[in-house]
Formats: sequence, C-alpha cells, structure tokens
Amino acid sequence: MTKDDGKHPFSADRPIVSAQEDLLGRSSFAESLATAIDGWKGNDSLVLSLYGPWGSGKSSIKNMTLEFLRSAKTPPIILEFNPWQWAGHEELARAFFHEVGLALGRADTSKEGKKRAIKWKSYAAYLKASSFVAIGARKLVTGLLVAIGIVGLSGSIADVFWFKLILGLIGLFALIIAALSRWTGDFFEKLAAAFEASSEAYKLELNELKRELADLLRQLKTPLLVVVDDVDRLSTEEIKMLFQLVKANADFPKLIYLLLFQRDIVEKTLEAVAPITGREYLEKIVQVGLDVPQIERHRLEKILFAGLDGFLGQETVGKRFNKQRWQNIFLGGLRLYFKTLRDVHRYIAVASFHVSIFRERGSFNVNPIDLIALEVLRIFDPEIYQALANNKFVVTGRGTALSRDWGDEIRNWVSSVIDKLPEARREQVREILKQLFPQIDWALSNYGYGGFEDGWLRDVRVCHPNVFDRYFHFTIPEGDISQAELEVILSLTGDRQGVSLAVSVTKKTGIVGGRARPFRSVQTRNRFERRRSVCDSNLR
Repeated sequence: MTKDDGKHPFSADRPIVSAQEDLLGRSSFAESLATAIDGWKGNDSLVLSLYGPWGSGKSSIKNMTLEFLRSAKTPPIILEFNPWQWAGHEELARAFFHEVGLALGRADTSKEGKKRAIKWKSYAAYLKASSFVAIGARKLVTGLLVAIGIVGLSGSIADVFWFKLILGLIGLFALIIAALSRWTGDFFEKLAAAFEASSEAYKLELNELKRELADLLRQLKTPLLVVVDDVDRLSTEEIKMLFQLVKANADFPKLIYLLLFQRDIVEKTLEAVAPITGREYLEKIVQVGLDVPQIERHRLEKILFAGLDGFLGQETVGKRFNKQRWQNIFLGGLRLYFKTLRDVHRYIAVASFHVSIFRERGSFNVNPIDLIALEVLRIFDPEIYQALANNKFVVTGRGTALSRDWGDEIRNWVSSVIDKLPEARREQVREILKQLFPQIDWALSNYGYGGFEDGWLRDVRVCHPNVFDRYFHFTIPEGDISQAELEVILSLTGDRQGVSLAVSVTKKTGIVGGRARPFRSVQTRNRFERRRSVCDSNLR
C-alpha cells in the first residue's frame, strides 16, 4: 500500500474543486474562461461548450472556472443543472424550468426579482399548456373516449345495477366512436378547427409573455449562468430534449449556457434526431466551442511517478527495482497508456492494492517492475493480459524449449495476439512483451534460446516458469515457497544448494519448471526437511 498519509489507496475519481489543487497547469485556462464569461456584456444570450473525452478534466476546469467567477467583483448568478439526476426527458424539461425559476428567485428577493421569477414560471406553464393544446383534437378526443369506455365498461364506481347498465352502454358507445374516429376525420373537423384556433391564441399569448419576460431579464444586474455537465451521459431522448431547451431559450437576454460533453458522442446522438448532421446541428446552437487543453506529459508523469514512489519507496518493494530496466519498459511502451489524469488515478489505486497483496513479513514476492507492467496490461489491455495468463509455457519458452522449433511457436503466438490490436498500438505492446519475457525477444530476434533462468529466479521475474503463476493468481501457488521463507532459509544456509532446494522443492516432492522430480537421495530429503522445520519455527 501507499505510505500512511491518511489517504485510502482507492481513488473516488472526483474532479478537483479549487485551483489550489491543480497539478496539470490548467488553472490559467479556467481563469481566462471565467474572465471571458464575466466580461460578457451583450443583451443576447450566449452558449458556450467545453469539449473533451471522459476523464480529460472537464469537470475540474468547470470547478476552477466557477471558483474564479464567484470571486469576481460582480459574479453572475450561477446555476449548476445536473440533467442526469432526472429520469426521462419530460422530467428533465420540468426540472430545467423549475431550477432556473428558483435561481432567479434566490438571486433577487426584491419585488422586481419576485416578479421576474413568477413570470418565468408562467412562461414555463404556458409552454406546457400550448404543447397540450397543440396535440390536436383527434388524438385528444380519441384518448378521452377510450378512457370513458374503460370506466363505463368496468362500472367500478357504481353499486346500483341500473347505474352499472347505463355506464356500460355509454362505455361501449364511446369505444365504438373512438374506433371509428381512426378511419374518418369528418366528425371531428370542426372540433379540430376549434382546437387549432385555441392553439394559435396560446401562441400569441406565449409570445407576449416571452417579450415581457425578456424585458425583465434584461434588467438583471448580472447574467444567469446555467452550467450543464456530463451531457454525454444522457440518453438519446434526453440529449435531444436538453438541446431543444437550450435552443428554445437561447434568445433570452442575460442568459449564458456552459455545456460540457464529449463532442463525438453528442454529435452522433443528434444525427439520429436531426435532418442535418450532428455537427451542423450542434453548430447552430453552440456559439463558442472550446476544447480541453492537452495535458503536458511531464506533468502527468510527475503525478504517476509520485504515486509509484508511494509504494516503490518502501525497501521491501523497491529493493529489486532496476532503473535501467524500468526506463526501457516505461519509455518503450507503458507511458503511452497514460493519457489522462483519470488513467493515472485509476492505475495507482489498483496497483497499490496488488502491491499490498504481495508484501509479506518484510519481503516482496514478485518483481516490482514486472508487477507494474502486468498491471498496466491488465487494466488497459485486458485481452493481452488474459492471453499471457493462458499461455504460460509458450511465453516462458518451456513448451518447446528443447526442440528446434521453440522460436516458431513463440513467434506464431505473438503474431496471433498482436495482430488483433489496432495497428497504432502493436509495436507498443510488442515492446512490453519483449521486456517482460526475454524468451519472446530472443525468438523475435532469432537469437536462439539463452540461459539466464537463475537470474530470473533470483529476481522473481514473471518470465521464470516457477514464478509466473504468482502474478496471475495473486498468491503463492501450492508447492511454491514465499520470498519470506526463502530469505529465512538463506540466512540459515547461505549456500547455493539450499537456495535451489528452497525455490524448487516442496515438502514431499521436488517441482522444477512445473514438473515433479523426486529427491536424489534420502540425505537430501532429510536435510531439506530440517531446514524447512527451522524455517517454519522462525516464521512463527
């Protein structure tokens, strides 16, 4: 685990809330955005968007921007509207008007302010009412007739027999008329005309109300800033409704929108509901589109290395850390997986957990560099990680190490795995595999099979078949002994034979390279059992 600094190793992946927490140098961008919003003096509305993929830091920039705005001399009225908290597009529309009305009322408690808030609520009510009237007579009357028919036939509200009979007849008649109305519209023409006339009247009254509301909003001392984050989390219908709301109310004065989302997701969604492309639809609504600044790699890696140092700085974990080998594997492939701060936080949280699993009584049961690299693959390229776990004897070179075609088997396996990846990532993963498994490097380079197993075993490398399973089982497999046990034996024996016995032999049978072998003599068995007994006593 990480150092005991009071922080839990698991990250909640929350955005920062203050510029003082900024580690990526984006506070200046947020301050500039706040200055631009604060300087908006136009009487028209303004729609801003901040584009960026998930995890790129949009919410952190938003929080810093709002922090700067709140500290301004005359800060705007700020409403953070969270659309994904509401279920369904109809609830979203209702919540939008309700939240804006509350914000207007809280910002100005004077008589004029209350009048403005009431006028906004009246405007929202008129929108709902005009939509209801505009549905047309046929749909409305048909629905009413069906409802009357169901109630009449059920007769559930009547206890008297003759009343039930009358209701039943009315209900049957209503259902027949409702059915006929689907094939003929003559019966409803005059009624439909009346509804259309009412709809036009509503529209005239709505436009008048909108002008009155615009005059009241124009008198605001500071604009109303409506911030909508995580737009791309909404459903298709909800995204459509949100942009309809923005578009319908984008001509009010002193009203500014700041929308945050991943652009390609929203554009693709809007294409399904608009007669034009999603990008064109977006450009008709959004007046100023900004992109999240690219992260400076050295800043991101500084945060990553600080997290790694949290557990590599412990003597138990870091004593087998080879700086040259780390540079080769990190620069060769690992660094390209870390693109956002979310990637870093996610990785450090999980890696620190697995480091704690392998720590045991002052020892560390795996090689830290191999663990770091395999955790990167497990989190960001799980298919590669699983392919390694399922092919122990291929990647360690033990499947065909004694035959002439061992290199062909490894090369074929690497090709089958690498070819499934996007082309841009193939060389990156190939380099990581070569650094983790020298056998793969030899096979791809046609160097022939080497002979460095003793060094791999001493450094508890994943490339040694006796150690391989630890990395994927997250424990010491049955028949293996931990580093803590090994180090106690070394302190008792100090000889090479004791080391070989300790790492390759179980209590009853020897296991070398994954294959069981008997002890060479009774004396060898007895000597190992005595050492094991002393080892167990010391560990207890």
